[in-house]
Amino acid sequence: MDPQVRPHYTLDELLGQCDASADFTIEDQDWLNGEAVGGELL
Repeated sequence: MDPQVRPHYTLDELLGQCDASADFTIEDQDWLNGEAVGGELL
């Protein structure tokens, strides 16, 4: 079996694919407004 080469992306390339003006989903809002549940660094 031959190894498969994974594509490499820069942060600029990934951010270029995003719509910065898109609204947050309800799930996103819940996650952002939720409390810490474990070992998060705040």
